[in-house]
Amino acid sequence: MPDANSISRGRRLALASVLIIIIGSIGPWVDAGGQTAGGLDKDGVVTIFFALVAAVYLIFTRLPHWLPTAILGFIVGAIGIFDIVDIEDLNAGFTGGFVSPGWGLYLTAIGGIALIASAAFAMRTGEEAGAPIGILGFVIIGACALLLVVAVISTFTQEEVARTTVPDAPPPLEIEP
Repeated sequence: MPDANSISRGRRLALASVLIIIIGSIGPWVDAGGQTAGGLDKDGVVTIFFALVAAVYLIFTRLPHWLPTAILGFIVGAIGIFDIVDIEDLNAGFTGGFVSPGWGLYLTAIGGIALIASAAFAMRTGEEAGAPIGILGFVIIGACALLLVVAVISTFTQEEVARTTVPDAPPPLEIEP
């Protein structure tokens, strides 16, 4: 039986996800031909803030953590995914891959998704005693994951959608008399 001062596996996973977010937020977010821009120059300050909020909650409270970590993970993951897609969109029209997302941005997005997964793990293992988990918890976690998918899909431009779903029609033939 674990003692009252031990940290559950779900909290440890969530804290590891927070550490991943912080490391990713400090790392390079944009790589432009050898020149990099760190996350602290971009939205990394925001993602560090949310990671620190999660860390404070996880360390200093014994309240159920699945809902706060799922929400904070969704926010961080969405920021990471939107920034990755925005940077990829900068390359539209360039064939040389002029600008690309840095490893820090990928790590931040993965950390946000891992924070959602840690909430699901805490719910699934039942370590959140007294928390209203049940169907509502799984709906909230599923909604966070679904919103991340929608975030990725919504960042596609109309041209990208048209290019991937409808091939360009050949020009009409002109017959000269």
